[in-house]
Amino acid sequence: MESASHVSPAPVTRAILVLGSTAMRRREPREARRRFARRMIGGLATLAALALGWPRLRRWLPDADLLPPGSEQFIDVGPLQGFMAGQPTAVHLTLPDAPARARPVVFVLGSPEGAWRVFSSVCPHRACVVEYRAEEAGFRCGCHDSRFDAAGRRQSGPAPRDLDPLPHRVEAGRLLVQWKRYRPGTPESVEG
Repeated sequence: MESASHVSPAPVTRAILVLGSTAMRRREPREARRRFARRMIGGLATLAALALGWPRLRRWLPDADLLPPGSEQFIDVGPLQGFMAGQPTAVHLTLPDAPARARPVVFVLGSPEGAWRVFSSVCPHRACVVEYRAEEAGFRCGCHDSRFDAAGRRQSGPAPRDLDPLPHRVEAGRLLVQWKRYRPGTPESVEG
């Protein structure tokens, strides 16, 4: 005989399942929102890292396509007094008929005797731009770690030759430079 206080297990099990599935339904949207928020924060962090790191990353990309072709014109880069002897000075050339973003950089190096050397800042390995590092007293290419001394001579790395010299002359106490574009990856300086 069944007593009144006895409840069959089937309705209790159904009640637990119903309550459990309701709790799961409440938890699923919450988990989905958390997943979405984590992905959004990760995506925004990636975009911020790229935006902040782009100038550094850009140095690693070859600039050969941005460089204008050689010019027959000599460009005035300034008075000789503006260049320190023994310390390479970077100069941005303004070439006629070249877009502003295609302004090549040259390095001017003077000596106490009054001799001048002018060479391209384009690495002869893969046409990346080299930077002068005073603490190393030389140049370093950020792409593949080629190194050059302060006079542009190759010291180490995969570059096949020294930094390319550029034609220059002095007129009325001012330095004039002729821009030349050289082919990267060749053991000799070849225009192109």
